[in-house]
This record gives sequence, structure tokens and C-alpha cells, in this order.
Amino acid sequence: MPILSFSVSRSRCWSWAISLVAALTVVGALLSTDARAELADGKYGAAQVFDVQRSPAFPVANQNFTVSNFQRPYRATAPGGQYTMTSGQYIQFFRANDYVYPSNCTYGIRLYNSDDSLAATIADSGKVYGLGSEGFLHVSIPGGYGTFVANSAGYALGGSLSYLPTTGEANCDQLAAFVPNTVPTDVPTPPPATPVLSGLGVSGVGGSTATLQATSSVNATGYWIAVPQGSAAPTAAQVKAGVNYGAVTVAAQGNGAMTAATSRTFPISSLSSQTAYAVYVVAESATPTFSTVGGPLNFATADVTPPVTANGPQVTAVDFTSATVSVTTNEAATGYWMVLPEGDPAPDVAALIAGGTSVAMSSGVAAGISLSPLLPGTAYRFYFVARDAANNTQASVASVAVTTLTPASKSTSGNAPDGGTIGVAMIGGGLGCGLASTTFQTAEAVGSARMPAGYRFPYGVFGFASTDCGAGTTVTFTLTYPEALPPGTLYLKYGTEPDKPTPHWYVYPATINGNQITFSITDNGAGDSNPALGFINDPGGPVVPSDAVPVPTLSEWMLAVLSSLLALSLFVTARRRRG
Repeated sequence: MPILSFSVSRSRCWSWAISLVAALTVVGALLSTDARAELADGKYGAAQVFDVQRSPAFPVANQNFTVSNFQRPYRATAPGGQYTMTSGQYIQFFRANDYVYPSNCTYGIRLYNSDDSLAATIADSGKVYGLGSEGFLHVSIPGGYGTFVANSAGYALGGSLSYLPTTGEANCDQLAAFVPNTVPTDVPTPPPATPVLSGLGVSGVGGSTATLQATSSVNATGYWIAVPQGSAAPTAAQVKAGVNYGAVTVAAQGNGAMTAATSRTFPISSLSSQTAYAVYVVAESATPTFSTVGGPLNFATADVTPPVTANGPQVTAVDFTSATVSVTTNEAATGYWMVLPEGDPAPDVAALIAGGTSVAMSSGVAAGISLSPLLPGTAYRFYFVARDAANNTQASVASVAVTTLTPASKSTSGNAPDGGTIGVAMIGGGLGCGLASTTFQTAEAVGSARMPAGYRFPYGVFGFASTDCGAGTTVTFTLTYPEALPPGTLYLKYGTEPDKPTPHWYVYPATINGNQITFSITDNGAGDSNPALGFINDPGGPVVPSDAVPVPTLSEWMLAVLSSLLALSLFVTARRRRG
């Protein structure tokens, strides 16, 4: 680049001064630079353009660089893949759209026919590495396809070359100094080399993995598939495709480069445990030519899969003091369970196996686990974990909430129609037997027919409907009233009797003691107004003679007044004695 001169005026103001000659020199230099042919003049034939293995991956200036396993080159521009250069065809480099001198000297590649007509664009852009008299490496952008270009000598597929490059990534000046070849050279296609497989085997079998070993007689690409043992054998093309064929499902597949006469291992993964498989393998050379299909290589994976709960745990029945939980595992196993009050620390897998109760589990069959005795009306949590015969243990503890039934209420209270509170206590019939509903109302509201003459209902009528107490159950009630009931009090019920189908009031046997009445009723017996088995209905109440006066009792307020008067009397007496 020419040097731009500048001068400083006496007034210390800086200004650029560029002479016309210098300007012309700069322009001429720039035009000269832009006119450099560089790689664009080079032409390279089929014996000079290869995809290779590189060591190291990218060349370093003045360090030995090896390219080997020459194969057909790849194209970075669609449709992509390897391409074949026929006799007379050649590639030529062109400055890419993103070429900027001197910072970004990028080149694309085009393929031309022998008559210089364009056949295809191979790469739109790329960098040049490892310039040397023997050749250089072009790496496409994007895509990263590496193409080795031999500058003079002719090479064949499968060949190799070591040389000492003068650059790593070549800059514009280095490319300008490089002398490209202008005479493309062809090479006859060698006869296909048929790979021969040997050293086949499967080792390192686990629950879902294994390792395949295979050796090819020539440089090749190995392809393999794993299928269920006993499946129909695949063709070489089906092994390479690696997809389901016919009625056969491919469980796993893979591929990789194979170096001639060198054992290659292929990792196999994503298999199912405790499953028999067969592996088939084939090698394909660069020509391309397939080997015969190797296999079947039979093996079976180990059981390393822990059991899981396929269904549940779930509560299938619950009572006041017991419950039943159902759980299903996906394989035969031993289940371990325990039930703890809700809120207690949850056991981990080890604690559950060490301290839980065991139960034999069949694959896919629900096991019903009975939990008892439990407390009524209490929240619990059921914990479960399974372990199979190979000691594979379920990864985490499964659980479900269990809440026992709350006993039915057997006591209540209510206000009599004319005032005062009536207490109700019921016994008998088990935990599920209780008061479904109660009423406190006037006798007239229950039934006005055949009201007993000369009697009155001082506290109205108490009615109830029970929960399901069970057929034939007897329950006993104690009703507590605000005041002692007077002599002559009777307990009347309203309903039918066996010999009197029309509802009416009748005397029901009861024990009256002070302010309490006690009586018993048997399901579907005398006094039960509900014909449904297990359910008892009863409206009834005490009656007293019309002129009867309740036995007086002192209220809390009157007791307080009397206590105050007594205290005042004692105080006055004490004052007199001191006087």
C-alpha cells in the first residue's frame, strides 16, 4: 500500500495533502490488487480433488500435515453429498460475495464440464488453509466441508499425502503469491474394492447397552442394526438404511468410519432390558461396494429396570376403622407398604423396605391390601415401593391419602316451640348409626288427629331420622328437658300401629326420671315410622295433664340472688358481734 503524506501548517492546524501522483498511485495499486487472479486461475481435475481425513484437523504453518483416506469430495451447496468428477471435468475457484481484501479472502467452488460449461456450484464461500507446493485445504462456509486440492501431482481414491505447509489459514497476500495449477489431471477409477468383514462380536452387554466389534479389510463405512432375535435377516441396503423393513422393527442402528484391517467398536444403546436381540453389520467402501452382511450376532440384555406401579395405589374401600388399597406393578415383584398418620414424616425407599409389610406382586395383577385397625375419622397416608427378583428397586415411594369415615353424630339439642332447650343423646347401632336429621316442633304441626284429651305438650314434639343403622338394630334415646316432668307424664308418639294403619297419637313405653325421658326403638319395630330396613324415623314428645304444674326448680339467676342475700346476712351478723 502507498504511504499517504501529510504536513503541519504554522498555525498548528493539521491537513491532509495528497498529491495527484500519489492519488493515482493509490488507485492504480487498488485496481492492481483487485485484478489479482489468485485461485481463480486454477483448474483441478478428478485426480486432484478429494475429501480426506486430516491430522491435525487444520494445518499449522511449517508443521507436518497429513491427509489420508482420499474419497470423493462433498459439496456444501444443495443438493449436497458426495459428487463424482468424470473425465475432463474440473473445479475452479471464484471470489465469493463476502470477499473483502485484505481481511476476508473467501472463495467458492464451481464444477465445470470438459467444454468449460458450468455443471454445478459446489460451495458458495470458504476459507483456504495450509498452502504448500503440494496443494491446500478449502473449508466451506457454512457447512465446514473440507476439500483437499492437490496442486500438481495426480492421486487416486484411498491415497494419502504428507507435506509441510507454509501457512495455517492463508491471508490475501499469501494467496496472491501462490501459483495455482492450470492443467487439471484425471485418474482412472480403480476397480471397486469389496470390503470383507472379520472379528465380529458383541460384548459389554448391560440392561440397555452393548458394544459391537467389527473389522473391515479396506477403508469403509460400517453400518449396523439391532432387531428382535429371530427376525428375518436384512439385506445390505436395509442395514444401511437403518429403518424398519418388512414386519421387522429396528430397535437401534448406527454407523461409523472403519479403517482398513483395524478393529472398530460401535456402541449400541436405547435397548430394552431382559430382551433378546440380533445385530447385523455391513461395510461399504468409497466406490461404493458392500460387504456381505455379518450376523446375526445374538445376545440378550440384563434386567436392570426397576418395577413401577402401573396402577395405583388407590383407595378402593374405606370404613370407620379399616380401608383397602389397590396397587399394580408392571412386573412380578415384592411390594413393601406401611400406613402412617397424615403429616408424619414420609419414609424413604430404604426405610420402607426395612420397616414395611411385604406383599407378593404378580405382573399386571392388582393386589388388594387391607389396612386395619385404624381410628375412625382420621387421616392417614399409605406408602408403597416395589423391588423385583434382580434387586432392582422402584426409584421413588408411591403414596395415597386414606381417611377413615367419621362416626355419625349421636347427640344434638334444640329449642322447644314454647322455649327451653331439649338435649338429645342416642346410643346403639355402631359407628355408622346416628342422627341424620332432627326436628323440634309443635304437636299440631306433626299431626292434629286424635290429640289426647286432658293433656298438653309442654315442650312440643321431637322428631328424628336415623342414618343406616342396620336391619333390626335397636337404638336408645335419652331426652333431657329444662325442668322436671310432673307426675302423670306420658310419652306419646305419632304414627301407625300394626292394628291401626291410620296415623294417630299413642302412648309409647318410656322411662321418665326427673327431667329425662328414656325410650328404645327397634328398626321396623313398634315406634319406627320408616319401613326401609336400617332406617328409623320417630316423632314424639311428653304430655302432661292439662292442670299439671312442672316441678319448680331454681334458676341460676335465683341461686345468685339467694347467695348474695346469704352473704349480706352473714356480714350484718358479724358487724353486730363486733359492736
